[in-house]
Amino acid sequence: MITTWAHGEVAEILHVGRYSAEQPDIERLFDFINAQGYRVIGEHEEEYVKGPGMIFAGDPEQYLTIIRLRVKKISDSHT
Repeated sequence: MITTWAHGEVAEILHVGRYSAEQPDIERLFDFINAQGYRVIGEHEEEYVKGPGMIFAGDPEQYLTIIRLRVKKISDSHT
């Protein structure tokens, strides 16, 4: 999804599972960004919706992480 966020336009994806298994979803996000005519203009940010608690680790397969990248629409002009 492309949306406007506090720092400008971003693309984001919800990753379900272990933090170490994010790479395929990050690649899907990059593919989506390119297909929509955008380019990435910054580092990615992660918002941890559901993860390890203060006492228990929980089930890593059920962690929820929003992966977000700042994007900019690619212009048809060269200026």
